[in-house]
Amino acid sequence: MMGINMENLITTREAAQIEGLTKQAVFKCISKGIIKGYKINGIWHVDQKEYKEYLNNRFSRERSIFKGEKKFDISKGELSLRNCNDYISKQLGFELPYQRLYYLVHTGQLRAHKKGSSWIIMIEEADRYVKEFSSFQHYIKNN
Repeated sequence: MMGINMENLITTREAAQIEGLTKQAVFKCISKGIIKGYKINGIWHVDQKEYKEYLNNRFSRERSIFKGEKKFDISKGELSLRNCNDYISKQLGFELPYQRLYYLVHTGQLRAHKKGSSWIIMIEEADRYVKEFSSFQHYIKNN
């Protein structure tokens, strides 16, 4: 293939193993045009350098900016869903399933607001949920 350095190509299986992803996740990147894929003798390959560049940039600070400011700023008490999940889990002393937190936000049981494409939860709201959950647990134990 012209213009492609065959020595830099790795299979989708090898690419997935780099970051502990699935082959399907790598195929999704190819199908969305995020990275280029090359089918050689029936096996899909990606350029190793391009793939590693994608991995390094996918959680970049640039993606955490909305209208010139950070989407969430912990110093202002703003938490992303992931940060909030970690915070609540630490407060409760056990791992709260991430899907549970997502459900709580989408059913209005945990107040959050959108900033760009991200859900933002204020730390006071996370504390309110922890207190409410702990009270409920205490009630269950004593009745």
